[in-house]
Order: sequence, then C-alpha cells, then structure tokens
Amino acid sequence: MESPSSPAPVASGGAASAAIDALLAVLRPLARMAIDHGVQFNQLEELIKQAMVEAALQAVRNEVGTGATPISRLSVISGIHRKEVKRLIETPDLSAVRSEQTAASELHTRWATMPEWLDADGSPRALPRRPQEAGIPSFETLARSVTTDVHPRTLLDELLRLGRVEIDASTDMVRLRGDSLVPDGRIEALLAFAGASVGDHLAAVRENLVAGQRIAAGDPDAPPPSSSSRSSRTSCPRNRSR
Repeated sequence: MESPSSPAPVASGGAASAAIDALLAVLRPLARMAIDHGVQFNQLEELIKQAMVEAALQAVRNEVGTGATPISRLSVISGIHRKEVKRLIETPDLSAVRSEQTAASELHTRWATMPEWLDADGSPRALPRRPQEAGIPSFETLARSVTTDVHPRTLLDELLRLGRVEIDASTDMVRLRGDSLVPDGRIEALLAFAGASVGDHLAAVRENLVAGQRIAAGDPDAPPPSSSSRSSRTSCPRNRSR
C-alpha cells in the first residue's frame, strides 16, 4: 500500500512518453471489445471522464479528507473542464450511458417493439431489403425512419456484424435473429468476469509501477513491487449445461 506521507512522483519526459505507449497498448483491446459489443466512442468518452475524475480524487484524497471537493484541483489533474468535473461528481450515475442508443440499436429496438414492424402474432416481421411497392414495409424504410444520415445498407452491415439480423440471399429478405431479442446470460457473466479480473490485474500493475517510481526517487518507505495480483478471481465462469 502507498504511504500517505509519500505520494508517488509524477512521471515526466521519457517515462511519460512510455506511459502513453503503455496506455495505448492497453486501450487497443478495450476498444476492440467496445466495437465487438456495439459500444461507441461517446459512451467510452463518458466512462473515461468518470474514471479520470475518480482517479484524480483518489490522488488528492489524503489532502481532501472529508472536506469540500476541490473541483479546480481535480480539473487541473485530469484535464477535464471544471463544469464537467462538477457534473461527474454530483451525478456519477451511468444510466444515461447504458441507455444511449446508436442508430443500429435504435433500429433493432423499433423493429422488435413497434406495431408497424410486427406481424399478427406480435413477432418482428421479415422485411424485404428494398421497397417492393408503395406502402409495403421494407428494411430500407425502417432504416430511413431511424436516420437519413446513414445509408440503410451501412446499418444492415452493422446489424449483420453484431449478429442481430440475417439475410436470405435467395429472397433478399431480412429477419431479426430470435436470439438477438433475449439477453445472453453467459455473455453477461463473461463480461462481468472480464471487467473484474482485468480491472484487478491492472490495479495491481499500477501499484507496482507506483512502488517502482518511489524506489527510483529514493523513498525509504517504498514497498517492494509484488509479483502477485491482488485479485482472487482466478477462474472463468463455465458454461452450464442447459
């Protein structure tokens, strides 16, 4: 653990450049995970802002104690505007980020829930990719009801990539995949495990880096770097037979 009286020195010069390289290496697989699950940049940006403000507050927690939150100080440390820092501290709820919809997800939601896109049984109807005749629903009509800024084919390609639709090449009919309408508990469990285990591992790596900085700065109270992760989560959730 860090000594309250011996904060880690801030990296500079070559060390700061190395930190940028290391962060980019960490962010690349995270960005790929975001794309795999349809999470977009503006959602990631909000998550990073929240994490940065939390980290900045931790960095000054020994000075702050139970006193007023130093908004300007946190802004300087994180590089986030004071108004944004204040907003993130006062309303840390991520419900807006969770509920934000992309054009592709909004199309999926409309198709699965709005009466004009359902059949007599209340199921999402199969749609011809292009309008066949006036007044007959089609995928392109649905796509253009969501946005006119993105071509329908682009939205179709994204839904295909995410595994939410399928297209019959012989009839050019597009259908919502049935399994896309029900959350997959196995995937949710794997994501929860990934977030917990990778998060704990990175926290342990960060603690070792802080210890190394303090040792390099000649801090006699610096703890030795640890070779073990503080995480006790060592096994991945297994698929259960259904």
